[in-house]
Amino acid sequence: MNFFKRALTSLIKQVGKTVILFLLVFILATAIVGAISVRDAINNTDTNLRHNMRPIVTIHHDFISFNEYLMEWQENVGFNWNRFDPDSIDINDPSTFPPRPSVQNLTTSDIRAIGALEGVKDFAYTIVETLFSFDLHPMEIISIVVLGTMTCDGLT
Repeated sequence: MNFFKRALTSLIKQVGKTVILFLLVFILATAIVGAISVRDAINNTDTNLRHNMRPIVTIHHDFISFNEYLMEWQENVGFNWNRFDPDSIDINDPSTFPPRPSVQNLTTSDIRAIGALEGVKDFAYTIVETLFSFDLHPMEIISIVVLGTMTCDGLT
């Protein structure tokens, strides 16, 4: 008997096993095709996001290092904000006023040079300054008046 004839006879005689085998192969093939489709969709989405999403870059001073510098100065000098007397401040005296670290600020020409780089499509910049005065004195809160309390529904 021919090999194909035997296989066909076996399939016809054992219909239940044939159907189970066919369903098993069909389910496995469907799962594999689905996994491949999901992988390709994820790769396409990742490629599109990376191509269309513009990165945002922020350049600023290292405030954490500056704060550590100030804390170290306070420890070395023994400075205490609780016993701070603004009238005794001498900006040139390192025991009463912290010396400024040498920090080179970015100039507008530096910023424009960064903006002119090949990968930069658009740029904007802001300059922020902080002003303070030793002539200001802290206020003492004498009493607090509560007019209402906030709840999820609103002011009660």
